[in-house]
Amino acid sequence: MKKRYVLFGTLVGMVVLFIALEAEELLTYNDNIWPIVEESCFSCHEKNWAHDYETMMAAVSETDNSLGVPLVNPANSDSSVIIWRLHGETPSGGYLNRMPRLAPAFEEEKINFIKTWIEQGALKEISVSVDEITPWSEIKRKYR
Repeated sequence: MKKRYVLFGTLVGMVVLFIALEAEELLTYNDNIWPIVEESCFSCHEKNWAHDYETMMAAVSETDNSLGVPLVNPANSDSSVIIWRLHGETPSGGYLNRMPRLAPAFEEEKINFIKTWIEQGALKEISVSVDEITPWSEIKRKYR
Protein backbone atom coordinates (compact mmCIF):
# COMPACT_ATOMS: atom_id res chain seq x y z
CA MET A 1 0.00 0.00 0.00
CA LYS A 2 2.82 2.43 0.84
CA LYS A 3 4.42 1.74 -2.54
CA ARG A 4 1.29 3.09 -4.25
CA TYR A 5 1.50 6.35 -2.28
CA VAL A 6 5.19 6.73 -3.05
CA LEU A 7 4.57 6.03 -6.74
CA PHE A 8 1.61 8.41 -6.83
CA GLY A 9 3.58 11.14 -5.03
CA THR A 10 6.50 10.72 -7.43
CA LEU A 11 4.16 10.94 -10.41
CA VAL A 12 2.47 14.10 -9.09
CA GLY A 13 5.88 15.65 -8.41
CA MET A 14 7.03 14.92 -11.95
CA VAL A 15 3.88 16.46 -13.43
CA VAL A 16 4.28 19.61 -11.32
CA LEU A 17 7.95 19.87 -12.31
CA PHE A 18 7.07 19.43 -16.00
CA ILE A 19 4.39 22.14 -15.80
CA ALA A 20 6.79 24.51 -14.03
CA LEU A 21 9.48 23.96 -16.65
CA GLU A 22 7.04 24.41 -19.54
CA ALA A 23 5.39 27.54 -18.13
CA GLU A 24 6.10 30.62 -20.17
CA GLU A 25 6.67 34.08 -18.82
CA LEU A 26 3.48 36.12 -18.58
CA LEU A 27 3.98 39.25 -20.66
CA THR A 28 2.41 42.61 -19.79
CA TYR A 29 1.99 45.89 -21.62
CA ASN A 30 3.70 47.94 -18.93
CA ASP A 31 6.75 45.68 -18.58
CA ASN A 32 7.21 44.14 -22.02
CA ILE A 33 5.21 45.88 -24.76
CA TRP A 34 5.48 49.55 -23.75
CA PRO A 35 9.26 49.64 -24.35
CA ILE A 36 8.68 48.38 -27.91
CA VAL A 37 5.87 50.88 -28.47
CA GLU A 38 7.95 53.72 -27.09
CA GLU A 39 10.93 52.85 -29.28
CA SER A 40 9.13 52.01 -32.53
CA CYS A 41 5.68 53.63 -32.52
CA PHE A 42 5.84 56.73 -30.36
CA SER A 43 7.38 59.00 -32.99
CA CYS A 44 4.21 58.81 -35.16
CA HIS A 45 1.53 57.86 -32.62
CA GLU A 46 2.53 60.02 -29.66
CA LYS A 47 -0.76 61.88 -29.71
CA ASN A 48 -2.85 58.78 -30.39
CA TRP A 49 -2.96 55.41 -28.69
CA ALA A 50 0.74 54.69 -28.27
CA HIS A 51 1.04 56.11 -24.78
CA ASP A 52 -2.31 54.90 -23.43
CA TYR A 53 -3.12 51.22 -22.95
CA GLU A 54 -6.87 51.77 -22.54
CA THR A 55 -7.16 53.84 -25.74
CA MET A 56 -5.11 51.29 -27.65
CA MET A 57 -7.31 48.43 -26.43
CA ALA A 58 -10.47 50.30 -27.47
CA ALA A 59 -9.17 51.24 -30.95
CA VAL A 60 -10.62 49.67 -34.09
CA SER A 61 -9.28 49.95 -37.61
CA GLU A 62 -10.80 52.50 -39.96
CA THR A 63 -9.18 51.38 -43.24
CA ASP A 64 -11.18 49.62 -45.95
CA ASN A 65 -9.20 46.38 -45.69
CA SER A 66 -9.75 46.02 -41.94
CA LEU A 67 -12.77 48.20 -41.13
CA GLY A 68 -14.02 47.65 -37.58
CA VAL A 69 -11.38 45.08 -36.60
CA PRO A 70 -9.83 45.77 -33.17
CA LEU A 71 -6.25 46.95 -33.01
CA VAL A 72 -5.67 44.37 -30.27
CA ASN A 73 -8.09 41.47 -29.87
CA PRO A 74 -7.05 39.85 -26.55
CA ALA A 75 -6.29 36.14 -26.83
CA ASN A 76 -6.58 36.27 -30.64
CA SER A 77 -3.54 37.71 -32.39
CA ASP A 78 -4.74 36.51 -35.80
CA SER A 79 -7.63 38.97 -35.63
CA SER A 80 -5.61 41.89 -34.25
CA VAL A 81 -4.90 44.70 -36.70
CA ILE A 82 -1.64 45.53 -34.94
CA ILE A 83 -0.23 42.16 -36.10
CA TRP A 84 -1.57 42.71 -39.63
CA ARG A 85 0.13 46.13 -39.68
CA LEU A 86 3.44 44.69 -38.54
CA HIS A 87 3.28 42.24 -41.46
CA GLY A 88 1.84 44.78 -43.93
CA GLU A 89 -1.06 42.57 -44.97
CA THR A 90 -4.35 41.07 -43.82
CA PRO A 91 -4.66 37.32 -43.22
CA SER A 92 -6.37 37.00 -46.62
CA GLY A 93 -3.36 38.65 -48.31
CA GLY A 94 -4.81 42.14 -48.70
CA TYR A 95 -2.32 45.00 -48.57
CA LEU A 96 -2.08 47.26 -45.51
CA ASN A 97 0.49 49.96 -44.84
CA ARG A 98 3.24 48.27 -42.88
CA MET A 99 4.07 49.70 -39.49
CA PRO A 100 6.32 51.13 -38.34
CA ARG A 101 6.61 53.27 -41.45
CA LEU A 102 9.66 55.31 -40.47
CA ALA A 103 11.70 52.46 -39.04
CA PRO A 104 12.93 49.12 -40.35
CA ALA A 105 10.36 46.31 -40.40
CA PHE A 106 10.04 44.33 -37.19
CA GLU A 107 11.89 41.03 -37.09
CA GLU A 108 9.63 37.99 -36.93
CA GLU A 109 10.91 37.35 -33.38
CA LYS A 110 9.59 40.72 -32.18
CA ILE A 111 6.24 40.18 -33.94
CA ASN A 112 5.95 36.76 -32.30
CA PHE A 113 6.72 38.37 -28.93
CA ILE A 114 3.80 40.79 -29.40
CA LYS A 115 1.61 37.91 -30.62
CA THR A 116 2.43 36.00 -27.43
CA TRP A 117 1.38 38.99 -25.32
CA ILE A 118 -1.94 39.15 -27.20
CA GLU A 119 -2.49 35.38 -26.96
CA GLN A 120 -1.89 35.58 -23.19
CA GLY A 121 -4.75 38.06 -22.92
CA ALA A 122 -3.01 41.40 -23.66
CA LEU A 123 -2.65 42.23 -19.97
CA LYS A 124 -1.71 45.74 -18.90
CA GLU A 125 0.00 44.57 -15.74
CA ILE A 126 0.00 41.70 -13.31
CA SER A 127 -1.80 42.69 -10.18
CA VAL A 128 -2.56 40.57 -7.20
CA SER A 129 -4.60 41.94 -4.38
CA VAL A 130 -5.44 40.31 -1.10
CA ASP A 131 -8.55 41.77 0.46
CA GLU A 132 -8.66 39.51 3.46
CA ILE A 133 -6.15 37.17 5.01
CA THR A 134 -7.65 34.04 6.53
CA PRO A 135 -5.62 32.24 9.19
CA TRP A 136 -4.66 28.66 8.35
CA SER A 137 -6.42 27.35 11.47
CA GLU A 138 -9.70 28.83 10.23
CA ILE A 139 -9.25 27.30 6.77
CA LYS A 140 -8.59 23.86 8.29
CA ARG A 141 -11.65 24.14 10.52
CA LYS A 142 -13.83 25.10 7.54
CA TYR A 143 -12.87 22.00 5.51
CA ARG A 144 -12.81 19.31 8.16
